[in-house]
Order: sequence, then structure tokens, then C-alpha cells
Amino acid sequence: MSRIRLPKDWKHRATRALTNLIKPGVAAVCFWCGHQYRRGEYSPETQSAHLLQCSEYPQDAKRRMREQ
Repeated sequence: MSRIRLPKDWKHRATRALTNLIKPGVAAVCFWCGHQYRRGEYSPETQSAHLLQCSEYPQDAKRRMREQ
């Protein structure tokens, strides 16, 4: 099992994600870039697709996702 590694600016990212999450109609938010998923848009598949394209998501995590 791998360790969870938080970015150095995790407080900023968490604040941005929570700020986006309380907006009307938003059901989920990407912790890494703040991307908002509207109600009905979020699913594990859309999350995976987004994370593979997310410029702020760590490359080693993307590599592990592709290997699975």
C-alpha cells in the first residue's frame, strides 16, 4: 500500500476545492485543480478521465492509474 503524499500547497488546494464545492449546482470538485463536476456529471469514470488529463495531478499517480 502506498503512502498518501500531499502537495506543499495543500492548504491552498483544499481551500480552493471547498470554495468551489459550496457553489450552487456543484456536486464534486477535483482537489488538484479545482475542476467542478456539476450534479449528474460525476462518476468514477469521469473522475479517472479528468485526473489523467489534469495538469496538476502527479505524473507518478497517472502512471499507476494507467497500469491498473
